[in-house]
Amino acid sequence: MNSPIATKSRPPIRLLAVDLDGTLLASDRRPHPRSAEALRRCRRAGVKVVLASGRVALTMAPFADEIGLERTFVCCNGAHVLDSAFGEVLHTPLPAEAALAILDFGRRRALQTNLYFRDRIAFGFRSAFGGVYLSRVRFGVVDGVTEEEILRDPPTKMMLLAEPEELARHQQEADDLASRLGLRTVLSEPDYLEFLVPSADKGSGLRALSLHLGVAREACAAIGDYSNDVEMLRWAGLSAAMANGNDEAKQAADLVVSSNDEGGVADFVERFVLEGSPFSE
Repeated sequence: MNSPIATKSRPPIRLLAVDLDGTLLASDRRPHPRSAEALRRCRRAGVKVVLASGRVALTMAPFADEIGLERTFVCCNGAHVLDSAFGEVLHTPLPAEAALAILDFGRRRALQTNLYFRDRIAFGFRSAFGGVYLSRVRFGVVDGVTEEEILRDPPTKMMLLAEPEELARHQQEADDLASRLGLRTVLSEPDYLEFLVPSADKGSGLRALSLHLGVAREACAAIGDYSNDVEMLRWAGLSAAMANGNDEAKQAADLVVSSNDEGGVADFVERFVLEGSPFSE
């Protein structure tokens, strides 16, 4: 864990970044009621709540609208950042030729291959896992994408999807491909392997947003559950990992709260973000 910041030495939290899947969303992929109400309390208290996810804005917006939050997002694991008032703060897409190489890699191995654009998701190759993915996301998937579309408008990120055991068999090859292309990979769930430009992560995305909004690092808080949250948890002035999170996230955070199915976001908000309670490792 990070070294905790004593309550008296840190400023009040003004910006709270909240991961979606595995954090705000319970196992049914819907906002936990306690967590959703806690975020509404944050907004009423003047804390700006930002959803930070591997998802694109199109599939994040329904959750923000349901809870009653602004559409200010750290999308695509930090490769795309949006401010509800200003618009696009940051966008770092993949090089087009790299995207085509990843698409060929996925197709040759019959791996579900998704491309994430500013305003849509496309299936580059659809495997049996595509149905599993659709049942989780529910919004905004368009089947098929052409090479001409990729060359004209490269995707923000790409992802290979498969059952964890199958994905693990291909991960070293995928990591090697990313290295040759000058990209990086990250697991956002056990069955999701993402390709991003090296500068893109949730920490850099939250930093860009905080600079845009004029909020000091010490006044930023973050909560997440998985490997793609690590940079964000390390960067924020105050951070928490979920009890259901993996070891990487727990080690990066200042503290661990209860699980997503128990409304752990609400615990973090009520005890540390709004009340500023002291805590220790």
